[in-house]
Amino acid sequence: MDKIAVGKNKYGLGVFCITALKKGERILDFSGPAIVFEYPLSQYQNEGHAVQVGYDSYIVPQGHGYYVNHSCHPNAIIEAVTGLAALRDIDPGEEICFDYSTGMDEDSWTMRCLCGSPHCRGLIKDFKYLPPELQRRYLQLNAVPPFVTVDIPKVA
Repeated sequence: MDKIAVGKNKYGLGVFCITALKKGERILDFSGPAIVFEYPLSQYQNEGHAVQVGYDSYIVPQGHGYYVNHSCHPNAIIEAVTGLAALRDIDPGEEICFDYSTGMDEDSWTMRCLCGSPHCRGLIKDFKYLPPELQRRYLQLNAVPPFVTVDIPKVA
């Protein structure tokens, strides 16, 4: 039985938990056509859906992965570059979201955030622009792919 399903949210579609997920549980793997850019992702038609998996490489997710939305206060994190895992226990009915910034290092794409969280930053942009305390938290959770942290000073 599937533990997630695509459903409607206030902005369109998202991925929702239909069977409880435990902290650390793998939710999905992003898979789909690979794209390598010699120019910024912002030149690509479906830029907001691409998941960065390397310095200049992306996956355009298919299936459930295409509909996973951003939140500045996420309940899921990137795992092993192309996976998504539960950051905490997730109850049925909750929308599954991750912080897009944790997987971004390109300096050319931003998006206005509409997550509605009290922690909302207002603009989604690269990991290196997150507040240092948030960077530390995500790094401690191993929620940041290695290609994103290459130029980030080590934080204690």
